[in-house]
Amino acid sequence: MTRRAWTATAVVLTGILAAIGYHALRSPAPDDEDLLRTCVTAAAHPGAAALSGEPVTRTFANTTGVYEHRPALDLSPTTDPADVQQVACLRRTRSGVQLNTCRYGNVSGVEAVRTKLYQGGWELTVYEVRTGRRIAVRALAGTADSTCPPTTILRGGEGDDHTEPARADLVAAIRAR
Repeated sequence: MTRRAWTATAVVLTGILAAIGYHALRSPAPDDEDLLRTCVTAAAHPGAAALSGEPVTRTFANTTGVYEHRPALDLSPTTDPADVQQVACLRRTRSGVQLNTCRYGNVSGVEAVRTKLYQGGWELTVYEVRTGRRIAVRALAGTADSTCPPTTILRGGEGDDHTEPARADLVAAIRAR
């Protein structure tokens, strides 16, 4: 082989190895568990979509010690977690004024339990998914709606419910970054 042929072969092999290395080192796109974990650990997910324009935001709320997805509160909703650019994490920080006493029955229609409905106090923390960078922290109040939820979760036989922030308040807080 001539020197020119060796050089061409080396250039081609270098390009192939670089492409393989690039794909091997690229971080995978985050899944739903990764997004949820960002609320707990502020973990970065380099394979996430870049933050730009009106960001696709997935919202999680922690009402019982565990973060859960709240699709109704998402901004620019998407079904693909790889498209999510930021997560909005709501954590209940206090119980406000009592709004109602809620009564829940069992299957036979007999009243089985009473709970209290409070206006919730919440902390909203917004993270960029790609970097794990905290973008905003805001205090929000739950709505003053006294309508009892259709169901409730009892913890240790007792349960209180708390109103969540209105979607409009949440959207305004997220956009005010």
